[in-house]
Amino acid sequence: ALLKKEEGDEVLVNTPEGEKLWFVNSIVYEQ
Repeated sequence: ALLKKEEGDEVLVNTPEGEKLWFVNSIVYEQ
């Protein structure tokens, strides 16, 4: 869900608790 997102993007994520809007302030891609 967070692929191709950049820092500063807002991401709407479906969670068991419902939809949550995440503000991406740092991204670490695991190899």
